[in-house]
Amino acid sequence: MIENIRNYTGLTFVVLVGLFLGFLFLDVGHLKGMGGGKAYIQVEGTSYDGPEFVRLGKSSLELAYGLQMFEFVGSMGAFGGNDEESKEETFFIKRMILRNAKDTFGIHPSEEEISEAIRTNPAFANKDGKFDQEKYRYVVQQYLGSKGLAESDIRELTADSLIAKKLGEILGSGLGVNEKIVAAGSALSRQQVTAQIARIELPPFKEALKPTDEEIKAYWDTIQDSFRTEPKRKFTYFVAEAKLPETKPDEAKPADPANPEKPEKPDPTKEDPKVLEERQRKQQEFDEKFEDMLNELQLKKGANFEELAKKINFEIKSTELFPASLAPAELAVPIYKSSRGGRIVDFLFNMKETSDPFSKISEPLEIGDNKWLVARLDGEEPSRVKTFEEARDQARQQFIEEKAREAMRKNADEQLKKIREAVTAGKSFADAAKEAGLETKTVGPVTASTRPSSASEPQALFSSTSLVDPGTVADLLIEPLVEPTQIFIAFVEKREVIKQPDPAATLKSEVSSAASMNQRIALDAWLTERLESAKVERLNRR
Repeated sequence: MIENIRNYTGLTFVVLVGLFLGFLFLDVGHLKGMGGGKAYIQVEGTSYDGPEFVRLGKSSLELAYGLQMFEFVGSMGAFGGNDEESKEETFFIKRMILRNAKDTFGIHPSEEEISEAIRTNPAFANKDGKFDQEKYRYVVQQYLGSKGLAESDIRELTADSLIAKKLGEILGSGLGVNEKIVAAGSALSRQQVTAQIARIELPPFKEALKPTDEEIKAYWDTIQDSFRTEPKRKFTYFVAEAKLPETKPDEAKPADPANPEKPEKPDPTKEDPKVLEERQRKQQEFDEKFEDMLNELQLKKGANFEELAKKINFEIKSTELFPASLAPAELAVPIYKSSRGGRIVDFLFNMKETSDPFSKISEPLEIGDNKWLVARLDGEEPSRVKTFEEARDQARQQFIEEKAREAMRKNADEQLKKIREAVTAGKSFADAAKEAGLETKTVGPVTASTRPSSASEPQALFSSTSLVDPGTVADLLIEPLVEPTQIFIAFVEKREVIKQPDPAATLKSEVSSAASMNQRIALDAWLTERLESAKVERLNRR
């Protein structure tokens, strides 16, 4: 156990917890539909109920973020492009697989190892980098309970991270690190390059194009399916929000009898407790009515949409057909506090109508604190191919963009060939570029971490010249690679490796980093393979 973690005389200040990451303090959510007490998910033959799934999955994942255990979170599959629910489930499943593996590999972190890992966790460090018992106590006592967690969950999570680290060492032990390759890679990354560049831009090539309607029509005929109208939809909706009394500061307390000349002023940071109590009561009444309304709406498959809304005095609003890009302002707002992001209208346009009439009713979408929007899909106009008249301007613009880029690339290839020939013949890069009608500038020295100082300098200058011999012209630098707007020709003046004060120590550190990377790769590969082959059953889902 961590000695003295609970031995405090009191909380002297609370701002210590400010450094603890905000990820930790998100709402846990409810367990509705998870069948508390019933098997909710089964992993490799072991069943877990809904509360266990939340505690060991979603809540523990948020705790891991708060404890800055990012390497562990990554190994558990909680980074990447998946939606939050998928990440939480993957985190849970991989964590259970990891726990099942500890006996197979004989990995059992001791209590002292766990305590030492907590002591060295940066989330609990003070400004001097040392373990801060006060901060630890504050987090344990004030925040874990709100997420259905306890101090033991910090220790369990820390133990699992130690298991993952040790398992990575075991699995990666057979992956050797070639010191010469590491040294060569290190030297390349520690280079600095000085270069001269010339730039060819897109606008002059666009301005030179004057296509006729016949050319545009011929172009449109070949790709007309790519010019489509936006789908349109129309909705009826209402916004549900409780009508609460306005908050106001607490009233002043009676003057001190011993000092009647100086009555105590109200504290503007404290609200009137009577008003707060009334607001809470009103909000609870609203929540109950709103939930009853949603249940009745589902029971009747949305047939009583307007009737129910009017019954609670919600204002009914209807739209005409509109595309998502021209949504009414009230539907274009972001979904409030959503980890998935997106706007209300994006969700509404992704609704799929089925044979079930209730599929036309959206789920309640939060647009503010205790403020919800519920909509019904009333009609839609699918996307269709535009006529030439509708697509003319768009087709003209696309034709000009494509042809201009083709012309720019052809011109750059020709200029590169001429400049290379001139430089090989002994002419300076600046003179060769000038003859081609291009201006030059010197950039550098640049390193692997250098970012261009302006839009007129190539983003990929270092990576494109780090293997080019000094005194020669590099291949074209096209930026961006997709729909480029400029092309650079670069001449490498100088390349040199930045010397290190202690090269032996630097190499040793880089070899160690490479070994750690191999261990992480081995662990990730093993967990991914086990995840794919694991017998996972999702039970009692509604």
